[in-house]
Amino acid sequence: MALGARREQIVRFVAGRAMRVVTAGLVSGLVAALFSGGIIKSLLFGISTTDALTYVIVAVILFVTAAVAAYWPIRRATAVDPIAALKQD
Repeated sequence: MALGARREQIVRFVAGRAMRVVTAGLVSGLVAALFSGGIIKSLLFGISTTDALTYVIVAVILFVTAAVAAYWPIRRATAVDPIAALKQD
C-alpha cells in the first residue's frame, strides 16, 4: 500500500500465493493417496481405494479450511499502516 497498491491487489496477491501452495499440496496429496491406496486397502472399510466422492469431499474440506486460514494473514496485510511500514525499514 505504501508503494501504491490498492487493498484489492494486496488481497489478490496474498490469497493467490496461499491458494497456489494449497493447490500444490492437494494435488500431490491426491496423487500420493491414489498410489498408496493399495498399501492401506486393508484399513479401509466400506469404500474402495479409488472412491472419487471421498477424494472430492476431502479436497473440498481441506481447500475451504486453507481459505479460512488464509483470511488472517490477508486481514493483517491490508491493515498495515503504509507510513508505519515505511518507517520500520
